[in-house]
Amino acid sequence: MQTKTFTTKARAEAWVRQVEGEMDHGAFASQAEAQTTTMAQALDRYAREISSKKKSGNREIFTIRWWQISPLGARSMA
Repeated sequence: MQTKTFTTKARAEAWVRQVEGEMDHGAFASQAEAQTTTMAQALDRYAREISSKKKSGNREIFTIRWWQISPLGARSMA
């Protein structure tokens, strides 16, 4: 479910038409998960699911850990 607050009813209705149009055309992507997931969390999942299966995985995981402790690691994916 998507929610948003607007200053006018007309703007709210325009937003609804836009979102529903995107849904109809398969172009809609919910940002709910991106808003609650940090970059560090996403990188951790990538390290577990992708890097760990690669030949160069250990090297890649080292780089991932560096990015996780950087200021970007605390930022939301949204």
